[in-house]
Amino acid sequence: MAKVGILLSGVGHGDGSNILETVLSYLFLSEAGAEVVFLAPDRAQKEVVDHRTGVLADERRNILVESSRIGGQQMKAVDTVNSSELDALLIPGGLGVVKNLSDFEDVGENCRVDEQVRHLVVGMVRRKKPVGALSMAVVLLARILKNREGINPTLTVGNDAELAGKIHAMGGVHVPTKADEALVDEENRLVSTCASLSGAGIAQMAHGIQNLVRGTLELVHKGANYAGSEG
Repeated sequence: MAKVGILLSGVGHGDGSNILETVLSYLFLSEAGAEVVFLAPDRAQKEVVDHRTGVLADERRNILVESSRIGGQQMKAVDTVNSSELDALLIPGGLGVVKNLSDFEDVGENCRVDEQVRHLVVGMVRRKKPVGALSMAVVLLARILKNREGINPTLTVGNDAELAGKIHAMGGVHVPTKADEALVDEENRLVSTCASLSGAGIAQMAHGIQNLVRGTLELVHKGANYAGSEG
């Protein structure tokens, strides 16, 4: 049974993780028999958005506590989990990725990534364990891997030309895709899908996320076979 981490940035597309992307990822991983561990930084989120009005609320909330609304008792602080404990990592999108896991919202492609998040993702990549990114999380992945160890990741944010340009600026290669597709970078063991960035409905988006989960778990299986042959 594969053990897969889902890295959250809060709950709600305006200030945390996109709920649909998160729940669909969880569903398809569970259907495939994977064990899921939810992760999030244990600190205050940048801001709180009233998702009914889109207006900022005068509140302070904790990323880990908010993420527990989905993760429940399976929720762990990201700094308590080592990449050696996981077989794969998925990162749902949502604006929490660019507000809480990084400052991409403020400074774009020159953003800084939360150190605990960066440490986990780099650990996964160094161990050649698959990492899947959905919508805005693709930008986070591109930034972490920028100019690192000769990695030029191939990623997708669908047909968003502006974000595609920023991925290119961070050293990535962008491939346009549709909402129901996932892009697999076998060389770097990365999988991405545009998900909510496509503007498509939940049914079409679900196909893309299911393909992302399938591609990620196939890379896990290939990695296990490779490790066995090397042993």
